Amino acid sequence: MRHRTIGTTTTIAVLAWLSLAGDANAETLLVGVAAPLSGPSATLGKQIEAGAGLAAAANGAQLKVVDDACTADGGAAAARKFVASKVGVVVGFLCTEAIEAALPILKDADIPVITVGVRTESLTDRRAKTGWPIFRLGPRGDDERNAVAFNLTR
Repeated sequence: MRHRTIGTTTTIAVLAWLSLAGDANAETLLVGVAAPLSGPSATLGKQIEAGAGLAAAANGAQLKVVDDACTADGGAAAARKFVASKVGVVVGFLCTEAIEAALPILKDADIPVITVGVRTESLTDRRAKTGWPIFRLGPRGDDERNAVAFNLTR
């Protein structure tokens, strides 16, 4: 199976925006980075970590990087670490299981999440019902399917 890489440019752009969005007199932004740094998706997780590191260095942000292992247990554990560290925002999450376990914990702590890889439609579909503070950088899974169907039927 061939993995698609997540662009570090996108991660850099998000972290740059977040660092500029804060008050100029405020403390340094602490960004949580949730990525699978172990297991079969570790290569992609290390790319997220590297991209976030470059963005943080260029924009004066600090990172709290946590291995979510692409599992529900890993996602929940990562969320608890982010809450304890008082991060301002979490970026990352490549796996549905990890982010779904983390979101209730991060919601209760009022910490927004920007997923760079989870395309599951239900995450943002459930935002109004659950109050999950979730945003995505990539398209939803059904957006790609709908675009292909539209172009093929033309």
